[in-house]
Amino acid sequence: ATLETLPIDALEVFNAATTLRRYNTFAFRYAQLRGLPMTAASDAHHAAAVGTAYTILNCEELSVKSALAQILKSNELNQRYLTPRDSMRKTWNNWLRLRRKKLPEITSGDGGSG
Repeated sequence: ATLETLPIDALEVFNAATTLRRYNTFAFRYAQLRGLPMTAASDAHHAAAVGTAYTILNCEELSVKSALAQILKSNELNQRYLTPRDSMRKTWNNWLRLRRKKLPEITSGDGGSG
């Protein structure tokens, strides 16, 4: 019920890099239910993924203001998932990135003597 109270201008209903495709379906159904404008994105983390999914905006001019105004209208969506290879690459890179993050060292609180 809380989600219905949020002032949402538009909703990404297709993410090419999602691991669980049902999330795209849920987002699409929710946007339809609320009558929200929809967008698509590749969520590219490497060059091969760029342009796999996108929103076509027919803007009158090339500006942020014009793009934001167009998003609020009905737009054509290009929806294509990453290939299984690129999807695995993204998942693997994310896993490695998270593994490289170091946890803070835990000290005993007594100056480290033991």
